[in-house]
Amino acid sequence: MPSALAGRRPSSRFASAGPAAAALVAVCVAVAFVRSDATRRFVPEPWTRYFELHDGFARRSAVFDSAGAVEAIRSTNVRRLRPALALASELPTAQREALGELLQRPNEGPPDDAAILERLAASGELFEMRTREVDARGKASEQVAFVAQTSDGVFLLGGRADDSDEALSFHPPLRLFLPTSDVGGQWDQSGEQRLGASRVAYRCEGRVEAREAWTDGAHRHDDCLRVRSRLRLTHEGRTIYDAVTTEWFAAGPGVGGWTQTDEGGKLLSRGVDDPDGTRDAE
Repeated sequence: MPSALAGRRPSSRFASAGPAAAALVAVCVAVAFVRSDATRRFVPEPWTRYFELHDGFARRSAVFDSAGAVEAIRSTNVRRLRPALALASELPTAQREALGELLQRPNEGPPDDAAILERLAASGELFEMRTREVDARGKASEQVAFVAQTSDGVFLLGGRADDSDEALSFHPPLRLFLPTSDVGGQWDQSGEQRLGASRVAYRCEGRVEAREAWTDGAHRHDDCLRVRSRLRLTHEGRTIYDAVTTEWFAAGPGVGGWTQTDEGGKLLSRGVDDPDGTRDAE
């Protein structure tokens, strides 16, 4: 996330936080489908064709600007969290509140820790995704995201960057994917994005568009899933961020790429997973 997140006015802070939120979403989408134990019935079987990821998974990707120049290299590591420990010490307060909203049932108040643990044990898991990035100038940064997977899909609770003391969170948690990979599946979600004590409205629309061939120029994948999503942030009726992200996920290795455009279709950036950098963490 940019250091501008520490700005003063809510509108300017969230104008800067918009790209940060989108980057956080893009990172999580790229590694969200973490393979669970075979006994976990809530994991959609169709996704395993495209995402054979798991606790300890690591992935490296290259990010390019609109002119095609390398903008950054990212390395992401996934860790499955133990729910009791996560609630006790690992999950920041903002993300703990978001998790409660995700697991809250109709006509009840916010669930306590005991209820959250019970519901996670029945049909859910928590993951930490830690991404380290080195930009073209050699500057290194790190961000941590927290993701929940339930029988209803995969959700981003929020995250934090190493250059900010404030947590970014979504209320309700931002949907990354539906529970199945059926082409034509879609979602349209609205809520509130929080950065410290500041608030803006978010709207996220997504759709599983197609299964198709895709190439990054160096590698061709004949069986890929294409997913498109649009994230918009508004503050006091004014749009402060609006971008569309398209991802491709290849069957088997799960590697792929993504592009990000503005609302008019102008390319902002793109990313490609490095197959040689995809490995299990030692």
